[in-house]
Amino acid sequence: MTRTCFGFKPWPTMRHRDSECSLRSEDSRAHHHDDCTTLHNSRHLHTILESEIYRSTRYQFECSLIFVDLDHFKNVNDTHGHLAGSKLLSEMGQVIKDNLRVIDFAFRYGGDEFVILLPQTSSEGTLVVAKRLLRLIQTPCLSSREGLNLSLTASLGVATFPDDAKTKAEADPQGGRACTWRRILLATPPLPAAANQGIVA
Repeated sequence: MTRTCFGFKPWPTMRHRDSECSLRSEDSRAHHHDDCTTLHNSRHLHTILESEIYRSTRYQFECSLIFVDLDHFKNVNDTHGHLAGSKLLSEMGQVIKDNLRVIDFAFRYGGDEFVILLPQTSSEGTLVVAKRLLRLIQTPCLSSREGLNLSLTASLGVATFPDDAKTKAEADPQGGRACTWRRILLATPPLPAAANQGIVA
């Protein structure tokens, strides 16, 4: 019991405490996640990127990023409406999440832009991941029950710390140097059969 100016006030019950913890957890998730795709948002990217670069520096790991920009996505919204566009973005987010390792991070960076952070992944491994992801993006994403048959293309770029960037600022998709990001072309050769880094087969 705690004493107030109006008398005694009972201690919070366990139910009240659980409710408060749940609300704090929901607020934290809303602060760090994108509503449409449930991926991390761009605000959280900067925090995670700084942490992973610190770990990579301390333990001499490589750390890689993949930047995904969906091509001509505005045409989807203009032709089929924003609801269809949102559903397509949601499915894109699910495709990315379903094909990441436990230690990887995925972010919705902007309207039709995504960033994937691959800790402990080499430049070569990142290229394998990016090419596989590109093939996944190019498959029809919106289910037939929506009455649409949409296929996407995308422009991808990759960067690896410390090979392509020495600092967080250089690796940042928005503020990084233009030479940091290496573009992945749409026409790609067959992938190596045994490549288990990043996105799974």
